[in-house]
Amino acid sequence: MKTKISALFFFFFMIQLKSQTISNLDIFLNQIDSSVITINAGLTNINRIKVNFTSPPSLSFLKNQTLTSFAKNKIISDSADVIVGYNLNEAIVKYDNPERENFFGDFLVDRIIELRGSAFIQNKSEITGSEKMFLHYKDKISVDEIKNLQNSSLSFTEGKIPEEPFLSSLYEPLIAVSAIAVSVYLFFTVRSK
Repeated sequence: MKTKISALFFFFFMIQLKSQTISNLDIFLNQIDSSVITINAGLTNINRIKVNFTSPPSLSFLKNQTLTSFAKNKIISDSADVIVGYNLNEAIVKYDNPERENFFGDFLVDRIIELRGSAFIQNKSEITGSEKMFLHYKDKISVDEIKNLQNSSLSFTEGKIPEEPFLSSLYEPLIAVSAIAVSVYLFFTVRSK
């Protein structure tokens, strides 16, 4: 009997568990990893590379992740003949389309994260390949989670939080006032009869 109760208890709590939403910074780091994998695919039979990373000062934090991603499959050396130029132009976080999950539920927004840049491969003095990067990620998150997913010390992980739509903010108070009014009306009409 105890095992059935504990199994039932475990089952109900498993239903309530929800996975943790990935932070904006982690998504940017994953996007860098995937772009480096794509670049490394074009570097077959080359083991030693030199990486030239350029970006605006606000994105310089991402340099270490870029070098680490390249170092997973290649040897990074300043004396290598093959140079990989990795240029990040902008990192964008946007929140769009605020809507309610259900009538009394949380507000959800579309989170859009984009990383834009370019990369080139230079063998000795000749550029053998170049590619523009446009990495896009989109999901739905709760407005309440936004502050936890941003990193206030890294401005590129922050986006403008959309305001709650005006009409939807009136629904809950309107329903509450209507319910109170109906119950007061019913209380006095039923009581007087």
